[in-house]
Amino acid sequence: MGIAQVAIQNNDFSTAEKSLKRAVNHGQHSCFANIGDNMNLVKLYADNGKGKQAIQTITAARKNYKKDKKALLHTQFVESMAQHKLGNEDKAREVFQQAISNISGNLSEIPVELQNDLLAITEDLGESELAEALKEDINNPSEDEHANTEEMTRKYHYLLQNAKSMRLYNAKHILESIKVFEDAAQNLPSRLSINMNAAQAILIYIKNTGHHQELLDKARYYLDISQNLDKNNEKYQKLEAIYSGLS
Repeated sequence: MGIAQVAIQNNDFSTAEKSLKRAVNHGQHSCFANIGDNMNLVKLYADNGKGKQAIQTITAARKNYKKDKKALLHTQFVESMAQHKLGNEDKAREVFQQAISNISGNLSEIPVELQNDLLAITEDLGESELAEALKEDINNPSEDEHANTEEMTRKYHYLLQNAKSMRLYNAKHILESIKVFEDAAQNLPSRLSINMNAAQAILIYIKNTGHHQELLDKARYYLDISQNLDKNNEKYQKLEAIYSGLS
């Protein structure tokens, strides 16, 4: 274990900062430069509420690694992590979504440090279903890299949309959530959770506002898909009970 890691464990900010800065400065003049030292320094600053230094370190790293696409991707996820730790939730999500859209190639081939930071910020933002999808793609890469990249990008985007819809739903913006759920369900039709979420939002909206046959038919559509995917799912069965009470 390096000096910086020991210092961090002992809450010795000064020693950790000096050690990481020394590693970063050394890397600028070495063919063995490692973006990981830069990112660990960013995380150290963010953990200690030093937002200005964190962003300055990210900016400097992007200049030094401007020809390394994987390193630049790493800076995006760590920037999201830093913004989240600093309490800037909207900015953290904005940067995270940009970074997700920039993923290309098999995730199994990116550096382990980047994999770990990607999964960490995904979970920190509460994107649990996306985190599971990322883990699956890291551990079971596709042989067709081009097709896999397109499929992954699409899947990640709509899993993020599903989570966004759930936040809208939980905030009582149910009608708005329905529109986003439906978009996600149309693009990921085999995803059980999205179909159930779409049905749930529609049913609760009807329950709150009164009978609406067109919306009820939409709910039936998503329930039928959910039934085909997993008729024994507990949430699906509860939604069927709600549907029966409204129809």
